Amino acid sequence: MIKVSAPALVPLMKIFACALLLAVCGLGQAQTYLYFTFDPPSSANTAVNGMNNAGQIVGSYLDAAGGTHNFLRSGDGATYTAIVVPGSEAGTTTTNAINNLGQIAGNYIDASSGLFRSYIRSADGGTFTPFDIPSFGPGGGPKGINDNGVITGSVVAASASAAYGFVRGADGTFTTINMFAAGIRPEAIDNNGDIAGFYIAGGSGGLDHGFLRNPAG
Repeated sequence: MIKVSAPALVPLMKIFACALLLAVCGLGQAQTYLYFTFDPPSSANTAVNGMNNAGQIVGSYLDAAGGTHNFLRSGDGATYTAIVVPGSEAGTTTTNAINNLGQIAGNYIDASSGLFRSYIRSADGGTFTPFDIPSFGPGGGPKGINDNGVITGSVVAASASAAYGFVRGADGTFTTINMFAAGIRPEAIDNNGDIAGFYIAGGSGGLDHGFLRNPAG
């Protein structure tokens, strides 16, 4: 049996500590991230608006002729489904948000009336349910939809600084969000009903600030 004196243990302990540190650092460096680029077929310019936990992605793209199209990309990236509200003017459907059930919310222009309207698309794509946001105008609309079917977004009135937010319940009732008397832009809603977004303080030339609103308002 070999005896090691206490002073001799100090260098050994330092070596052990260094080896342990290098091992931990090695584990940290071993973690890698993968980045994938994608474009729907015939796309010359792609934009993404939302993604759910299944990896489904909604967005829009411009083709070579400048035409606007909207898509739903499957979680495995193998399928692109065009999203077009029946009865809408060509190129006016938007896909603004998607929840974990696969329901999609967005806007469109009604071809018969010329009015801006909003919609919810069922997860299976078989049903488009139109709805009207009070005092709705171009530039606003749904921005988030949770798994309970509750939608949040904004209504742009005379200017961006005059915008206000809304919550549409699953039963179709609307609640106005205008707590800062400024340009309110809700951007997302979780399954608890918490809403996050930003507002413009000091008019259209003012600074943006974030906000978090609880379900009680």
